[in-house]
Amino acid sequence: MQKCCRSFVRVLGLFLVFITMAMHAAVAQEQELKPVDDTSTALGSLFGGNASGITAVKVVANTEQSITLQVSVKGIEGDATSLSGAVLNKLKKPLADFVCEPRKLPAGDGTAELKFQFKQGNAAYKSGLLETHFVSLTLAKKEGILGSLDLGDDVLGDNTVYAFQKKWRVSGSASMVIPVVLMPFKSAATLKP
Repeated sequence: MQKCCRSFVRVLGLFLVFITMAMHAAVAQEQELKPVDDTSTALGSLFGGNASGITAVKVVANTEQSITLQVSVKGIEGDATSLSGAVLNKLKKPLADFVCEPRKLPAGDGTAELKFQFKQGNAAYKSGLLETHFVSLTLAKKEGILGSLDLGDDVLGDNTVYAFQKKWRVSGSASMVIPVVLMPFKSAATLKP
């Protein structure tokens, strides 16, 4: 009877640890990003850019080589609005090593997911990790005379920079197997239980 109770307590303990870890992971994934006050945000608000647009940005998935952001938008007029993004370094310059597919947004309010993926280029990295500090999101309207010109979304869009510090794995992978040769430390007779 005692043996059965002990095994039940162990199983219950492991179950509680698992649930606690799962809840912690779920809370960590729902990180909300805050906009950074900089000149591009100030110019956007000066020209009336913040009356409609991005209302909230949350991290919904975060791995060693990608992040997925859930972007809430409001007041989108017409079906010709696209949402794009870029990963920025400490100097707020876009890094070419990251890919983000732009999303077309429907009119009105809603949410869209943007996935940023690390794509290793020809650059040489000093370590196995690349550190980034910001994410830039751009809402751009592709209508009218200026919309037909390919000037880039940054020029014609409402650009907002968000603080997001992350270390990206640039070499190896999470499923990589590294062979390790084990060396004996002491003999079995000298080890204490």
